[in-house]
Amino acid sequence: MKKIVSFFIVALVLSFLLVIFAASKSKPVPKVESGKIIVATSFYPLAEFAKRIGGDYVDVVNITPAGVEAHDYEPTPRDITSIRVSKIFLYQGAGFDPWAERVAQDLIGTDIKVMNITNQFDLRSIASDGTSAKDPHVWLDPVLAQKEVKIIRDALISVFPQHSDTFNQNADAFNVKLAELDVFIGKSLTGCALSDIIVSHQAFSYFSSRYGINETAISGISPEEEPSAQRLGEVAQLAKEKNIKTIFFETLASPKLAETVAREAGLTTSVLNPLEGLTLEEIRAGKDYLSVMTDNVHNLQQALQCQNK
Repeated sequence: MKKIVSFFIVALVLSFLLVIFAASKSKPVPKVESGKIIVATSFYPLAEFAKRIGGDYVDVVNITPAGVEAHDYEPTPRDITSIRVSKIFLYQGAGFDPWAERVAQDLIGTDIKVMNITNQFDLRSIASDGTSAKDPHVWLDPVLAQKEVKIIRDALISVFPQHSDTFNQNADAFNVKLAELDVFIGKSLTGCALSDIIVSHQAFSYFSSRYGINETAISGISPEEEPSAQRLGEVAQLAKEKNIKTIFFETLASPKLAETVAREAGLTTSVLNPLEGLTLEEIRAGKDYLSVMTDNVHNLQQALQCQNK
């Protein structure tokens, strides 16, 4: 009996070590290159913005892996090491990335510049799971995304002032693209027969407010929240009243809720990507913030029956 127990203990230990080894191979700790600084970010949009601004002078490490939801990710020991060798750690805050908030507390007293991005915004309060919560999804509004770019630019300049000209130029160039995106969205979503959308989770309040859309979410701030049967019934009734034909789901969360409501109400489904991360397929296809936002607009045009297609 003791031999059997010992065998299982050894097997469990070996399995644990194999998991750690696999994780370490998939995401190596970044090495500091001469003339560069390491910037660690909690999720995709912050990583892309930092790369756009920092250019050749930064090595950006996105802690949340591709294809993984940032809301519920738990960092590995190697992730923590990657953050600790960085000069800047950027995270969204406001409950979006709880693990990052815990890590930020542990970095107090170090020489790492820690930036809670949403601390710089006057966030909207929205109902979530029967309570009021702050909405952290500011990056989905291209106008507010420009402010995020400036916040990251200033953080880079404070740590690496000798390259301030480059950071300013890169930030300005990217903000021009974001301003163009804002104009494109505004023009694309005018002359639409409908103005209401149903989404899988409450991520698009800033976007909807900017472009005159009414957002109804099946679940709350987190895509993992389970809505009640009553809520599902309310959403189906709203679709009928507002003549909504499409329910949107997203790429990183399960589409089951959207598919369930769509099936019960006789609706179709489409993708509205909150850009909380990219899938491996999107990365291989060369997708980025600007192209995914453009895809979102095209899908909205179809659902809202817009004339400017």
